[in-house]
Amino acid sequence: MQPHLHAAPLPPGPLEHQCRVVAKKLQQAPTLLAHLLADDFERDGPATADLAGASPFVRWLAGANPQQARKAMRAVARALADARGGSGATAEHSTIEAAACAIYLLAVCRWIDLLQRPADLSKPLRLSSDEPLYCAMIVTLLVGGELVVESRSPGQDPAPAFFYQVKAPAGSFGTDQFERALYQSIFAHREEAIQLSLLDRDWTDNERAGARAELLAFLDRQIKTHRRSVAITLHAAPLLTEGSALAHADLAALLHGRVIQPDPGLTEAITGVPPPILRAEIHSFWSELGMPQQAAAPAAPAVPADAATLQLRALVAELQAVVQAQSATHTVQSLQTQMQQVLAALEKPPRDQASKTKLREACEGFKASAEVFEGGGKIADVAQRLLSYATSFLT
Repeated sequence: MQPHLHAAPLPPGPLEHQCRVVAKKLQQAPTLLAHLLADDFERDGPATADLAGASPFVRWLAGANPQQARKAMRAVARALADARGGSGATAEHSTIEAAACAIYLLAVCRWIDLLQRPADLSKPLRLSSDEPLYCAMIVTLLVGGELVVESRSPGQDPAPAFFYQVKAPAGSFGTDQFERALYQSIFAHREEAIQLSLLDRDWTDNERAGARAELLAFLDRQIKTHRRSVAITLHAAPLLTEGSALAHADLAALLHGRVIQPDPGLTEAITGVPPPILRAEIHSFWSELGMPQQAAAPAAPAVPADAATLQLRALVAELQAVVQAQSATHTVQSLQTQMQQVLAALEKPPRDQASKTKLREACEGFKASAEVFEGGGKIADVAQRLLSYATSFLT
């Protein structure tokens, strides 16, 4: 039986793009969708509707009230357990888990319920918490974009992939200091950023212009091209005064509604769910989700050792060596996970449409993780060569 749900039209607004992303992932996991629609979590709903597909369900969830969203969150956990069954990790399970995480996070966004919308999003938004996922959800609710969470690792809850902490230097703090701190946060893995951060002086005009150009290019690509939810927390003491300029006009336009300034003394709530309760809920779901079985990194795809295979083996070995030399950050772990998915899709040369679709999706995920390293030296170079090799099968 289908649940009694009210399939309201998808409301235009910040969550519209996130809903499209979620619907696409749910369409790719029909088993999960079937279990989700069979759940009786909303049989006492206001109306009945035949939600036979992913899009109608997502449209309903986008307009759900906090109580309905809370029930949907629990239903997702049940549907995930039923869809996965008792067998070990498979490629289908990865698709199911990705869809479950996406629909669950959308439900959480509706559950926490934005109680008020700031009148001026050009100014940093003050919140009592600097919890990364909480801040990222607030930004998603305010200005939209796809909320991307990075791959899980043992003992860690999910983290937003495009979340950056900016810590103001001691002393005066103004536009140049903010842009410098933001540059160092986003490109912390890059040798150039490390060297610039060690400089005990103001940047030269050329250094400042170059850094700003890179910031603009990166943020424009993530926010405008890929439509991702990018959130920034600004830790500055004292708090920015009224009328203080955060960044130059072109950069400030991209950061509109995306900068949060934590203020522990703030008591006014902006959401209906306090950050500690949200954190506990997320932890509970991810504990139920469990860790996917991690296969050992293959040295090469299981295909004859022709020239192309030898090239791939060399690329994989090179990338593994470079990645392992990095500190175990969320970003590096995400890159490793996405690399394994590309390699799994290349176990046999993809010839039919299904295998090409699998490879294409793996490449898209790998590219999203590798983009953070663009212009970042050896990781970016080797990752781009591996991506080029993999996508050559799609032409």
